[in-house]
Amino acid sequence: MLFFVDLENHSFLYYDSLYGGGAARVLYTARRWLRDEVAARLGEDVAESWKIAEWGGVVDVGLPRQTDLGSCGVFVMAAADCFALRAPVSFTQLDVPVLRQRIGVALLADSEKTPDGCAYLPVLDQGNDASEDE
Repeated sequence: MLFFVDLENHSFLYYDSLYGGGAARVLYTARRWLRDEVAARLGEDVAESWKIAEWGGVVDVGLPRQTDLGSCGVFVMAAADCFALRAPVSFTQLDVPVLRQRIGVALLADSEKTPDGCAYLPVLDQGNDASEDE
């Protein structure tokens, strides 16, 4: 499950790649959490002026669904990247092997230390069929 707070558009997005249920309770809890955080950090007046209780809530209609029980983390991490980059969420279960590789590269090659993390990925020769070489 992933919960995205869009401060710019005053809305919440609830994403559960497996079930998608329980959104109403999560939205209620998220609104309460955000209101409490704003009040604690910026003051009660600011929390009231934000009118968080009126912010819209969107459930993950139309977002990718996993078809197995072992890809939850991959789906959540890939969706979080898309949300953070404001990019379309357009992957499927078929993309999971590549997404796992990308997550591994990101963990292995810290971007501050290694400028080209993709150098760790295997190079595939798209124009050469391995069966031709045998």
